[in-house]
Amino acid sequence: MLTEEKSPLCSENGTKRCTMYAASRDLVKSREKLPQTDSRLRPDQRHLENGEYEKANAEKQRLEKRQRMSRKIQESGWEPRWFRREGEEGPFRYTSGYWESGEQTRWDGCPNIFGEFIEDAVDEFTSDL
Repeated sequence: MLTEEKSPLCSENGTKRCTMYAASRDLVKSREKLPQTDSRLRPDQRHLENGEYEKANAEKQRLEKRQRMSRKIQESGWEPRWFRREGEEGPFRYTSGYWESGEQTRWDGCPNIFGEFIEDAVDEFTSDL
């Protein structure tokens, strides 16, 4: 199926732009079952889907800055939660825990990657590693 094909789940009056991906995101029965790192929860996407283009752009810029700062932390020794790398340059392999956390709705160890980010905290964290 084309990703840009209009979903029958979207509004007929055209006020809500919607792809099958966006419609399927809306079908998630409980957002609490999603980790706060799930891309379906991106605030810039919500603005874009609501036709709030200026807000979407500003939020996207903020998230990109946050991603650059997160990269600093990752390069300083951060380890992924549910994956391990095989060797120095090998692929990442799933270890376990993601699906179990979803079943139990326990995402307490997941960072809020879409929230506010304090730049000084990055410098403080990376200096401790």
